[in-house]
Amino acid sequence: MLDTTIRMIEERGLEGFTVDEVLVESGTSSSSLYHHFGSRQGLLIAAQDERYRRLARGENMRNLDGGLQATSTEEFLDYVARQIERIVTDPENRAVRRSRLEAAARSLESPELAARTAAVQEGMFDAIVAMFDVAQARGIINPGLDTNSGAERCRKAVATRAPPRSGHLRRTSNLGFSSNDHVIR
Repeated sequence: MLDTTIRMIEERGLEGFTVDEVLVESGTSSSSLYHHFGSRQGLLIAAQDERYRRLARGENMRNLDGGLQATSTEEFLDYVARQIERIVTDPENRAVRRSRLEAAARSLESPELAARTAAVQEGMFDAIVAMFDVAQARGIINPGLDTNSGAERCRKAVATRAPPRSGHLRRTSNLGFSSNDHVIR
C-alpha cells in the first residue's frame, strides 16, 4: 500500500488519486489502511516521509570521499566546488533535487512530517560537517573555522545556485567564503 501510494504521488501528485485506487492497485483492504495509517492523511504523511527518506538514501555518501581524502587546502576547496557544480548541473541530480524540494515543501503542511524530514536533512548535513571536521583535524583548513558554518555555506550554495552559464565554479568566492573567513591555514 505504501509503495503504491508513493508511486501515485510521483505520477499524479497528492490530489491525483483516491484511496480506493490505492487499495485496488495494492490489493489491500480499507481496514488495513485504517489499522496501519489511521486515515488517508496518515497514509499520505507516511508515503511522503518514506519517499523523502528514499531520496536521501539515494545520495551516495562516497561523494564525500574526495573531501575526506584531500591533502591540501586547494584540493579540498576544488573538491567542494566540483561537488556543488555536480549537484547543480547533473541532470539526474536536478530531478532528485526537485523531488526532495517538493517533498520538503509538502512537509510544511504537517508538523509530524516536517520533523521527520528535518531529521533526515540533518543527518545529511552532519555528514558534510564531519567532512569539514576531518579536513580541519588534518590541518587542511583553518583550525579556527566554524565547520558548521562552512558546511552551511555549502548547503546554501547548492540550494540557491542555478547552473553556471560560463564554465566552472570558482573556489572560495562561489562557496560564500570571503577572505576574512581565513579558510586557508
